Parts: sequence; structure tokens; C-alpha cells
Amino acid sequence: MALSMVITAAGPQFAPTISGFIANVSWRWIFWVSLILAIVTLVPVLFLPETYEPFLNKNSQKEGEGILAKAFTRPVYMIVCEPIITLTCLYLSYASAIFFMYFEAYPLIFQEVYGMSDGIAGLAFLPIALGAAIGMFIFLGYDWYRYRAKARNADWAMIEEFQRLPLACLGGTIIRAFIILARLVRL
Repeated sequence: MALSMVITAAGPQFAPTISGFIANVSWRWIFWVSLILAIVTLVPVLFLPETYEPFLNKNSQKEGEGILAKAFTRPVYMIVCEPIITLTCLYLSYASAIFFMYFEAYPLIFQEVYGMSDGIAGLAFLPIALGAAIGMFIFLGYDWYRYRAKARNADWAMIEEFQRLPLACLGGTIIRAFIILARLVRL
């Protein structure tokens, strides 16, 4: 899961850097490189088996009975009826909005204000990818600690809701600290 999240988070960081340098050759090459990467990625995906055991067991028992209806109604029901889900969605929406607003601001600041080229301005995204990689190692370390606690039958490790709570608290604190720091230095 950690590697999947790093790839998801780091992909948008590497894209401006790579495409900024490729655009110097020709703007068409951006699309050719994207096509090549899509084909290279699609081939292994076609051969990946489903491995999540509860999903496999549930599908073998139900064979499609109301799966589509449940997939559309359950999220709406949870957002409306569960306040913690609603507040979590609002918080994640806020954090994502700030995150993606910085993506929009980087080219404006580094290209228009500082006069950097597309490729050099794209390098400003790489520290975010580095942060995602550091976050992956923090997650893997915590996951190892949680796995050992579960093997010891620690109380907190047996309650599903508490297993990821410390990481969420750490992440929320880091996001808030970054927002305050960005405001202080006027990014």
C-alpha cells in the first residue's frame, strides 16, 4: 500500500519535470512519451490477479447481486449519516485543495516571476516527491511496529479504528505546521 501511494503521489511531481525538458524538443513528444508509459504500465496490469481475500470470497458468494447499487449508495449514506466520515472528507478536501493550489502556483511563481524555463521550474516539484518517499518509509516502519503489536495482542492493535490513528494524527500535524510555515514565509 505504501509503494502504491508513493507512486500515486510522486507521479504528478515527476511529470512537470520530465515534460518541461521534453517540451524543449517538441510539444508533440510529451504525448508520445505519455503513450509509451501508458502502454508499458498497461501490460503488467492486464496480468495482475485480484488478491484481496474478502473481495474474492464475497464475489464468489454473491455473483453481482446489487453490487452496483451498493457501490453508489454506501458512500452517500456514510457521508450523510456518519459525522466522522463527513468531517474527515471535509478535512481531506481542504488538504487536497491546498496541495493542488501549490501545483498551480509553482509554474506561475517560478516561470513568470523568476523567469525559469519549463524544465528547471519543474524541478521545484521534486521535494514533494522526496517527501512522499520519506512518508513511505515512515509508513513502512509504523506498519512493522503495528504488525508486531498485533502479534503481541496489544489492545490498540486489535481495534481496527485505532490502527492507523497515530499516522493520521502525525500527518494532520505536519500539514498544519506546513500551512503555518508557508504563511509565515509568505510562499
